[in-house]
Amino acid sequence: TDASAGGAAFDGAKMAGAKLASASLSGASLVAIDAPDSTWDDATVERARFDGANLERAHFQRAMASDSSFDAATLRGADLRRLHGPGMSLRGADLRDADVRRARLMGAELSTANLRAIKGQQIDASEAKAVRADFTGAVLREANLSRADLTRASLDQADLREATLTGAVALESSQRGTNLRGAHLDGSSGFSSVAAKSGKPGPT
Repeated sequence: TDASAGGAAFDGAKMAGAKLASASLSGASLVAIDAPDSTWDDATVERARFDGANLERAHFQRAMASDSSFDAATLRGADLRRLHGPGMSLRGADLRDADVRRARLMGAELSTANLRAIKGQQIDASEAKAVRADFTGAVLREANLSRADLTRASLDQADLREATLTGAVALESSQRGTNLRGAHLDGSSGFSSVAAKSGKPGPT
């Protein structure tokens, strides 16, 4: 459904299963909406606020979401493939099992987010801030995390094979079973040399 409601307020709205593909909602306030299984594919939600929203299993494929805010939102199992979200904030959000393949999250705020078991092949999260984020079991093969701040993050069992981590910081991060084989680590700090040289297969 094509819809235009830029700058509108829908705080707390019940929107389960809503069909908002290609909607234009730039600057809209959707704080704490209850919208599991909703569809936002190709929507424009730049600068929109989804803080505290329930977006479990929602679809945001190819959505334009730059500078939007999803702080403390639930996006578990959501489909964010090819989402364009530079500068967006996902602080404390729950993205467990979400599909973020080829999403563009350059400079995003991911601190304290739960990113366990995300599918993040070829994601671009360069310069993202992910302090204390939980990437346990995440698949981030060929991801671009250059200059990202992963201080105190959990990278346990994460697949970072062939990822670009140039200039990234992972000080005091947990790296039990992390696979960094073939990763580009020039200028980075805090990564395990054992993980980088390991031939142990990672998740597929």
